[in-house]
Amino acid sequence: MIRTIAEAHIALEKARLAERENLKTPVETLRYQKLLLGTLRQLSTIKQDLSSAATELAALINAPPGTDLLLEIPVGLKVPTWNMTVEEMEETAFHNNPDLCEQGYFTRAILKLLPGITFTAERKNYYNFQAVDVL
Repeated sequence: MIRTIAEAHIALEKARLAERENLKTPVETLRYQKLLLGTLRQLSTIKQDLSSAATELAALINAPPGTDLLLEIPVGLKVPTWNMTVEEMEETAFHNNPDLCEQGYFTRAILKLLPGITFTAERKNYYNFQAVDVL
């Protein structure tokens, strides 16, 4: 990260030098400098976010502040095999969705507030007629 920021500063200095020596049009050099300054601003924001994230991680795992953290990948780590297809996984996730379950619980609670009222539904076919010739 520090190397990238240093490279951006060097590129900015080169752009300013090109502007002073009139190697490119002023609009082009100013546009490039604006782009570099925006990139530097983003890089510094990312650097700050990473430093605070490292502090938060150390606090979460009860490590002393300033400790260098190293992630070690276990040897022999294997990807698990799944006995379900992707479609089955999606369907299971849909059926176990907590938001949908909560909506069902909410609907049942509302219906319990209305004692003695039952809702029934049936399908009726009202198109049971015979065609009549008008001619």
